[in-house]
Amino acid sequence: MLSRKDCPDPSGDVFGAGGEVFAAGTGVLLFGALALTQPGAWREVFAAAALACLLWLAYSAVLRLHYGPDRFTVTAGPWRRGVDLHRLTQVSYRRSGRSAVVVLRDATGASLPVDLRRFGSIAQWAPLILAAAERTHARVDPAARTALERSARAERPYLP
Repeated sequence: MLSRKDCPDPSGDVFGAGGEVFAAGTGVLLFGALALTQPGAWREVFAAAALACLLWLAYSAVLRLHYGPDRFTVTAGPWRRGVDLHRLTQVSYRRSGRSAVVVLRDATGASLPVDLRRFGSIAQWAPLILAAAERTHARVDPAARTALERSARAERPYLP
């Protein structure tokens, strides 16, 4: 008998990183408390920091990765950006500090940067990208292929 693990669902939704939500929420509470207790100019500094953390919290809380056999989309509230996996032309890789980003491009000119560290369930969605690239004969950077393959096997982001 086949289990769910043998037949994974090829589509799903993934929330943004829980660590970001926790860090931003902690910043709101910490800087908000300091803004309420500190005098003078420091109150304004801490209030501005609390506001920045609040904006970061709101963005992290609404960030979603929607994936399926046809389309990859990242949404942040009402804003949406996606690529058609049937028309995929390129999968490239870019690293900046502790962040690794796979950039997907399709024939319509749309591009979608997907941060490997930001979204969970990488073992489910990374193979979809590689399968779509193989199906459409898309150009795949060696670093992007390595990052996606190793991340899917380890079930956590791999940064080459």
